[in-house]
Amino acid sequence: MANNDIGGVMTNLGLRDIPLGGDDKESLGISDYILSLSEFIQQCETPMTIALQGDWGSGKTSMMNLIKNNVEKNKNIHPIWFNTWLFSQFGMEDDLSISLLSSFADKLQADDNVKKLITGISLVSKRFLPSIAGAFAGDLGKNLAEAMTASNTDIAQQIVKLKEGIEKSVKNKIGSGNNNRLVLFIDDLDRLLPEKAVELLEVFKLFMDVPGCVYVLACDYQVVSQGLKKKFGVGSDELKGKSFFDKIIQLPFSMPLGQYKIGNYIEDLLGRIGFECRKENIDTYVEMVTYSVGFNPRTMKRLFNSLLLLKLVADKKKMFDDSDGVATKSEKQIILFGALCLQTAYEPVYRYLQKNQDKIDQAFFEGLIDEEKLQTDSGYAEIRKELNSDKDTSIIKKFSAFMDVFYKSIQLQSDNDNKKLSKEEVNTLIEIISFSSLTSTEASTVKTNVDSALRNVNRDIAKTFANRLNSKHEGNLKKLGENKFIVYQARQSSDAGIVLWVTKGKTRFNIVVAFGKDIDNTLGAKKNVNSNYYVAIHVLVNKASKIKMTQWIEQNLPDISPNIEETDLGLLLYKKEFGNEQSDEELRSEVDVACERLDTIIPKLVNSMETI
Repeated sequence: MANNDIGGVMTNLGLRDIPLGGDDKESLGISDYILSLSEFIQQCETPMTIALQGDWGSGKTSMMNLIKNNVEKNKNIHPIWFNTWLFSQFGMEDDLSISLLSSFADKLQADDNVKKLITGISLVSKRFLPSIAGAFAGDLGKNLAEAMTASNTDIAQQIVKLKEGIEKSVKNKIGSGNNNRLVLFIDDLDRLLPEKAVELLEVFKLFMDVPGCVYVLACDYQVVSQGLKKKFGVGSDELKGKSFFDKIIQLPFSMPLGQYKIGNYIEDLLGRIGFECRKENIDTYVEMVTYSVGFNPRTMKRLFNSLLLLKLVADKKKMFDDSDGVATKSEKQIILFGALCLQTAYEPVYRYLQKNQDKIDQAFFEGLIDEEKLQTDSGYAEIRKELNSDKDTSIIKKFSAFMDVFYKSIQLQSDNDNKKLSKEEVNTLIEIISFSSLTSTEASTVKTNVDSALRNVNRDIAKTFANRLNSKHEGNLKKLGENKFIVYQARQSSDAGIVLWVTKGKTRFNIVVAFGKDIDNTLGAKKNVNSNYYVAIHVLVNKASKIKMTQWIEQNLPDISPNIEETDLGLLLYKKEFGNEQSDEELRSEVDVACERLDTIIPKLVNSMETI
């Protein structure tokens, strides 16, 4: 099969989640922006810093790639690419600032003195590079001594010397000429912890903001704002927070999602996967996306990968065969696309329709389309609960608009009445909804006995107490590897767990507050359904660490866990059983008791991590 590259990019089968490259087709309609930014980079005053801002998956890396491919055609331009995410994934996030400076120096072919100054300053100054300030061993210590004790100067003078050295290296690299310049692309800043992104920007501004350089950053202001608040207590609403951003960024550029030619993009993707797409239906496809998943290139790739798989299966089952005279191939495909959008954006409602197919009729759809009725009618209470609309009222409006478009797509040409659903139209919809569950993330729950309402209640309880624990123990959790309590639920269980992953050096274990009837299955061990509900505290630990952890518990937690029980999962510290019917009030009370025990456990863990 030929290599078919689109704005996705698609090679053979499937849309790969990789950014656009130089030879890829740009179908989003942003070429004018790319050319304009490329021209600006080649002609602007230097130093200049440009921030491409947008959510994950909005196309920042693709735009940077295409800009880079444009500007490097100019022989006076020297591009350098630095991916912060790549470094952070190999445990180098704490060393990211020094990695950036060192990589920059290597690309510039800077002399050894510059590299020694980088090492020296990184080791001495906690203010600039705090993550490795204590590493005084081996060759690093030797470099430090050479850099910092050769003369009787202080750290400020060394900083000045480093910046001068970098500036000199830039001049040597690019040569003379007003338009000779180095363009440094720094990608994926918004994937870092916000405080790390701020730290990197601080170092970047201090050392690398030199004449002859243009910097293009994938950096969202919201990430900077969060990092400032985390590090300095400065929020986005305060002048100081915005001043920090403005001081570093001379040109903020928001990704033009509103200008993307969504219709062209969708038409292109549909054609690539072999969908029969008529021009008159493009607006319907666009509206379905708008009122469901929203337009984000990364989200679209996932959606169309699912659509492609469903098409392949449907072709083999001859589901798109229009010989029955009821629905044409094009009609079935657009209904399938709508069902997939429903499944992706409103999966609880999608599952509700799968389980309550007998309710699908004209009156039911009229209620889903009527925003007021959907909001107030008792017949739609379960739908409202599934949508969680009491916490986000705007979701009703968006969902109702989607169902209006979806309803229109169900109307078949073979039926002359376009204002009511015929039996054939309902049957076609039910067939496609059942079939599209192949790509549902929770499709298996449709035919199980899991109570979705109970699942939602337990998840909310877990979220409440996870937030409480994270807030109360914020300082201690940082010392345990900057982790947080998260909520976990298995796909086929209503039970929930509040989990803390502890990773510090070679020490790795999980602490879990779990509650329900089937918690062993929830946490991944052998299924063992209990007759009563219970709340428990587990320590999930491997065999190598079990003995040492058991000893620590016996010594430090005799009141909380006088009798440690070994399970398939690890160690059971505490368990309270109560009743065979769930009482939400009683459950919250017992989870609260378990979390109070963690209030004692966590500080003790922090104080004795070195011994575990």
